Amino acid sequence: MLYTGFAISPQKPPASLNNYATDSSDIAFLVPEDRQSGTYFRFLNLAIGLKQLGHTVTIYSQTNESRTKTRYEEREGIQFVLRPTVPGNRWMMSPVHPGNIVRRLLSKVHKADVYHLFQPHPSSGLHWLSLARRRSGIFAYDWDDHWINDHNGYIQPKGLNNRMASFWIRNLEKRYPVKCDLLTTLSQKIEDLANTFCSPNTELIYNGIWDEKRKNKAESRARLKLDPNAVYLGMMGWSGIQSWVFKSLRSLKETYPNIRIAWCGQEPSDDLKNYPDIADRIDALGFLPSDQLDDFRYSIDLGLLPMGTGAFDHYRLPIKLTDFLSAGVPVIASNVGETATVAGIVDGIHHCEPNFDSWNTKLHSIAEGLANDTFNRRPNNTKLKQHFHWLDISRKLAGAYQRALVKKRTGSPK
Repeated sequence: MLYTGFAISPQKPPASLNNYATDSSDIAFLVPEDRQSGTYFRFLNLAIGLKQLGHTVTIYSQTNESRTKTRYEEREGIQFVLRPTVPGNRWMMSPVHPGNIVRRLLSKVHKADVYHLFQPHPSSGLHWLSLARRRSGIFAYDWDDHWINDHNGYIQPKGLNNRMASFWIRNLEKRYPVKCDLLTTLSQKIEDLANTFCSPNTELIYNGIWDEKRKNKAESRARLKLDPNAVYLGMMGWSGIQSWVFKSLRSLKETYPNIRIAWCGQEPSDDLKNYPDIADRIDALGFLPSDQLDDFRYSIDLGLLPMGTGAFDHYRLPIKLTDFLSAGVPVIASNVGETATVAGIVDGIHHCEPNFDSWNTKLHSIAEGLANDTFNRRPNNTKLKQHFHWLDISRKLAGAYQRALVKKRTGSPK
């Protein structure tokens, strides 16, 4: 996974290279907001890969800053067009705020060969639908998570914010797969679900890794002020069944006093209040900039992906999986969803049944090996790159664009 900074550039979006090109396409990514986590790294790295293959990619997004003018930035050589937001985002999610929906609808998107929408939010999605009625080209939709699930409060929403988000996302998740010329996803389960909606064309597009220079663990830990002698279990972000992590750490703490948890992204949940006896074993680092996030990955001895049997985990493939593996870090993950499939393809994923007892037993087994320096089942980076290199994944996406383009041009049945 690529985690790097960006520089501001005054350039405006490039003009379309050509219409219906066979070897080079002009592609517009439409995304809801400039939130640099999760899906952000998916579309940014796909854009970088497509550019390396000779395509032009412009990303249309929305800043979280209330301002009057559109901002143009270049990040990793990719042009970003950041529309301003409207006041009032404290009371309502920016991507579902009516003012932002209208502002995006009125904003310009240059004429492109491909318009690829990411995530089922109305601010960018309704704009994408309006373009589909007025323009030729391919209209693709990336469905990377099943948003109406038991994890984020959208099934039985409470409060104005969640109610508005649930209303829009519930309806648009069903609408976009039918309206697109091409649906991309990183989960076979979502691909199957899209097919039940009669989505015309689907393509499985995983997240990937780039070639990267390995960092020294001791130096990375020193920069993050982590314990140089600890065995670190790593949690990234807020997803996963956090109580499993707390309970496992409690059961490990006496036998393995040098085991700690490094936690980046959103702080550990309120559940931690129920585990005061292990609070001093958790290094909560908060949200990290890109260079420190790389240090975090290289500081970890074992990545944690505790997942259950609910709809959220059933349909997903966590981006954190390749983040850990690409740094040579093994991962313990529940045997559920697409993660179970990937575990059969690459080395370094140690899976267990999606329940706490199985998770705890597996973690204890690995912890013993880590503590005694006898654990050696780590990722095979060569094998990982054979299956999950961003350039190959981007090449697969470019091929899917071309096939959808030919079908649309020739009027072939979807």
